[in-house]
Amino acid sequence: MPKNKHLRSIYSTWKIKELTKNIANAIENKNKNVNKIIEKIELENKKIVYLNKKIEIKTKKLGLENLYQEEDPWYKVLIEIKKRDDTCAICFASMYNKQVYITDCSHCFHKNCLDSFEKFDNYYAKRCPCCRQNYEKKLLKLI
Repeated sequence: MPKNKHLRSIYSTWKIKELTKNIANAIENKNKNVNKIIEKIELENKKIVYLNKKIEIKTKKLGLENLYQEEDPWYKVLIEIKKRDDTCAICFASMYNKQVYITDCSHCFHKNCLDSFEKFDNYYAKRCPCCRQNYEKKLLKLI
């Protein structure tokens, strides 16, 4: 620090400007980091909105929108079925615009396919064609 009063004043002013500049740069860098985090959060929120819409469309497509409630006993079955594709486990055809059965063992079949299977397989009445467990079924109309 200079001993001359005038030089000390110039030095102090310069030092304050440097500190102010450093603080401003640090704040700007923090703001950039915060903005990057906000952009990431917004991107993740868009992904979540997209996935929720996709789930809603698939739920409507499968005719399961009324079952989408946690207190419903078929809720867990519905969650498992949503993880799979929308084809019949017997004939492998699409279930779009068809009546289908969902089973409590989380399998999905065309109504006609499961009815035929049950008539054919009288010995193992009410055993799932996929996992061979006893099952309860629920009829849904797909739109």
